Amino acid sequence: MAVMFSDIVGYTSIMQEDESRAKEVRDRCEEVVGTLVREMGGELVQFYGDGILSVFPSAIQATSCAQKIQQRINETPSASLRIGIHVGDIVYDANSVFGDAVNVASRIQSLAIPGAVYVSDKVFDEIKNQPGFDPFSLGPMVLKNVKRPVEVFALTGGGLPKPGTTGRLVLKTILVDDEDLARQVLREYLSSHDEIEIIRECTNGFEAVKAITELSPDLVFLDIQMPKLNGFEVLELLERRPVVIFTTAYDEYALKAFEVHAVDYLLKPFSQQRLDEALRNVEGLPVHEEQPGVTGLLSSSAGVQGFVERILVRDGSNVHVVQVGTIDFIEARDDYACLKTEGREILKQTTLTALEEQLDPKRFVRIHRSFILNIDRLAKVELYAKDSRVAILTDGTRLHVSRSGYSRLKNLL
Repeated sequence: MAVMFSDIVGYTSIMQEDESRAKEVRDRCEEVVGTLVREMGGELVQFYGDGILSVFPSAIQATSCAQKIQQRINETPSASLRIGIHVGDIVYDANSVFGDAVNVASRIQSLAIPGAVYVSDKVFDEIKNQPGFDPFSLGPMVLKNVKRPVEVFALTGGGLPKPGTTGRLVLKTILVDDEDLARQVLREYLSSHDEIEIIRECTNGFEAVKAITELSPDLVFLDIQMPKLNGFEVLELLERRPVVIFTTAYDEYALKAFEVHAVDYLLKPFSQQRLDEALRNVEGLPVHEEQPGVTGLLSSSAGVQGFVERILVRDGSNVHVVQVGTIDFIEARDDYACLKTEGREILKQTTLTALEEQLDPKRFVRIHRSFILNIDRLAKVELYAKDSRVAILTDGTRLHVSRSGYSRLKNLL
């Protein structure tokens, strides 16, 4: 059985900007995919928000259908799909889908450039003697949760986009650096790499967050020390992280942590040879996967830089910067933390525990499983029942205090 996974490119970003437009794009893609899958003898199995899972009796049917889908979708400039195909067994019903073939197809899809159809070596074995597909090998790829490397092929027949002339994936790349000269050097060094397509240059962290969110690049060269937001803060604000190569002129930024956690780092000034070496570390990585150790890197940077003085909150492609001194208290709300600051409520998708670890424990204390309190806002603590206390803030707000929270609070008062 051939499994085809189709994904709408940039759907999350479109949804954040214009929900009605996002619905139009999704409806258009679902209409095209659904119609052609049925015409080509396939079956629609499941919709995943911005993804569509289909199955076919043969790889030839699946690849023929995928080509036609991309040709028809290209008639709608606002819509773009990535498609991955693999051959294997799956079991499914109205509510569930089981089988490794689904994972492999979705991972291959995530490697594809917009408008492309990528297939596995098993699909290639079935279509290699068929005219019109023109498969082009991209080499073995290590895919997440897949035991063996899978050779991936890009279909180039029927007007489908071709990978770089070197045979490697074309990586949409963003350069982030506040120095013009640094970006110029990167441009010159990268000009010899056909697999790199520079789609945007950013001069500060705010621009970087907006560009990465809207354009979904595969690779980002990210400076660390920049005005407004540093490189670590940029990463913190990204929901879907591309492959990142850090650049820095300062060796005090825990270079050992970079070696352990990051894909690579470049210490300025660096040579063409050093950049080429960094790109060799990128080759073969599935793009749009959360890279190993990025979370660890952020934790390591917090240790180097001390407790945070500001909390960053992403709202679509915009960024709110909240100085911790302006926070009255933080409240847990389902999957979010609500920052009460200067008469406003700002929601950040994180846990209280994660924020607690970043805040100075001499200034902020966990008084309850649902509250972190800024000590400077505390007016008094009252006992209102046996072993039950309430914290009264300077503005009159009342917050419950647990027994363990009261113990922590007493240690600071």
